[in-house]
Amino acid sequence: MTSMIEAETCRYLQLLKKNFMKHGKLFLLLIAAFGLTQAGCSKNSSDLETTKPNYPPAADAGIDIYVWSPLQDAYLIGSFLDVEKDVTGVSWTRISGPDSYVFENGDSLQTRIRGLATGHYQFELTVTDKENLFDKDTVTVAVGEMPVKPNEFLFKYQVWIADWYANIEIPNFLENTLHESNFKVFIQRESDPAWLEVMPQSANVREDALYTYFVTGERSQHRPYGYGNLYVTYYGTDVSDHPHIKIVY
Repeated sequence: MTSMIEAETCRYLQLLKKNFMKHGKLFLLLIAAFGLTQAGCSKNSSDLETTKPNYPPAADAGIDIYVWSPLQDAYLIGSFLDVEKDVTGVSWTRISGPDSYVFENGDSLQTRIRGLATGHYQFELTVTDKENLFDKDTVTVAVGEMPVKPNEFLFKYQVWIADWYANIEIPNFLENTLHESNFKVFIQRESDPAWLEVMPQSANVREDALYTYFVTGERSQHRPYGYGNLYVTYYGTDVSDHPHIKIVY
């Protein structure tokens, strides 16, 4: 049996043999220095085998979703990457949001959720492999409320997102509104019951304006914002609340 040093050297030789063209000279020098032969190392192959590491899978819960009332359903589309291809289970769980929801198949990467209520949900995808290594990722599902007036859309309890300035994002705006028609945007803060009109971003906006909005088009220069979304930008510092956004058209 080779000594511990020889065994470690043999392990190293095995690695060098796999890349002989790059490390061939070093490979020969080690054999000469330790008096080892390829045959001598191969006789102790059981000592030379190294355990391959097992890496956890990488979960992806998909993009955030906005559900427009009166719809109460959404589709979660998750995915994962796994080097060893030994994933044994996936599962969805709700980690925040209203209690009203039903998974059609919570143990599948793709599932439909029924019975959603107005508000913001966060759903978490967990992917586990055969050695119980796992990864998690979350997706937000926002459910809007149909207003009393048919020419309004109301988005309650929105969440500020950070970029250069604080923004509120209304996803899929171009796909779900009559964007070719004229519309106005209003914001209501939790500390003030008044609705304030938000002006579009342009050269005519006053320098002291607290809010502006823009809609990202296909050739939009606004990056990394998503295509077809509406963003309300706030130039102040108080982002501790959850404002309401109203679209009137």
